[in-house]
Amino acid sequence: MSDTRLFRPRLWTAAGSALLIAGVAACSDQGGEAPAQAATPPASAAEEGEGEGGEAGAVSAYGAVPAESLLALRLQHLKGFFLVAQAASPVEGEASAAALAGQGMLEVYDPAKADYDAAGVDEVVLRRAAESGSTGALNAAITELDRAARLAGGDAGAVVRGLLNISTGLYAWW
Repeated sequence: MSDTRLFRPRLWTAAGSALLIAGVAACSDQGGEAPAQAATPPASAAEEGEGEGGEAGAVSAYGAVPAESLLALRLQHLKGFFLVAQAASPVEGEASAAALAGQGMLEVYDPAKADYDAAGVDEVVLRRAAESGSTGALNAAITELDRAARLAGGDAGAVVRGLLNISTGLYAWW
């Protein structure tokens, strides 16, 4: 399996779509169920403006979202990586799915680990999915992120706008 498969436009179109779907799901899942939790400001190099391409979307997305919605955005952003991995697994295989989920862990989870810990996200479930890329592990990770998102609160509209900024940033350099 060639690493160039990860750079196909169709795959990144799916990534953008997954982020948008995650945002729409955030609108329906976060309908005022729990109080918002404050999250720390952007922590990753991508969120601070270093790098190119899709990272620019993360810079503007995290910078434009109110503090009470940052955790919800982080959860949905990470969920997008797992949704893409889930969609890629049957076509690209578990190794590619694991690489995609692992990329989400590196870019979104690791820089803000304290926020995920504070939200009660089970890191073991996420790491298992990122290591194996198996359908069952990916489903469990998505379920775990959905559970945390229901409790995160925040403004669903701000989360969707943030996800759209991230998606737009992915294509800004194309």
